[in-house]
Amino acid sequence: MKIKKEDEKFLLELSKKMNAQNNRATQCPLFVVQSKIAKYNEEGSEIERKEETIDAFDHSLLCEKCEDIQEKGDDLPDFCDDCDPDLYDRFDLVYETVETTGAFLTAEAAQKHIDENHYHYVDPRVYGTGTWRNDEMQRLLSILSKISNDGKPLSHYQN
Repeated sequence: MKIKKEDEKFLLELSKKMNAQNNRATQCPLFVVQSKIAKYNEEGSEIERKEETIDAFDHSLLCEKCEDIQEKGDDLPDFCDDCDPDLYDRFDLVYETVETTGAFLTAEAAQKHIDENHYHYVDPRVYGTGTWRNDEMQRLLSILSKISNDGKPLSHYQN
């Protein structure tokens, strides 16, 4: 099989980038995009009004002060200590991998994706992950590493 010159050049440049980047202490690193998401739980550190309460809710959950605000047609505060706790959800903001983006061979490519698509994510970041027990990906990464390293993979790409 013949490989086009531009494909050869791409593979060589990719190999150089892979070998030069920080492997983040990970064997056979891949890079993914993570974004903050809300994980709802009773002990959460963040609080928000329950979605179903935005338009219609049980007014008995409001304190007198908030009931007066509601009757005047003004916006309720985001949180009120005097209102019934059932009016609010508790959650923690945590990072989770965005599965739809897949994995990237370089942190640079993952960052480029974030830069071009940041509006889809909340506080996105590049996260290094590995290929634990994924023989196929480990072998591929090892082969790519060898291209710019005289046929020898870097230690974190050996399989």
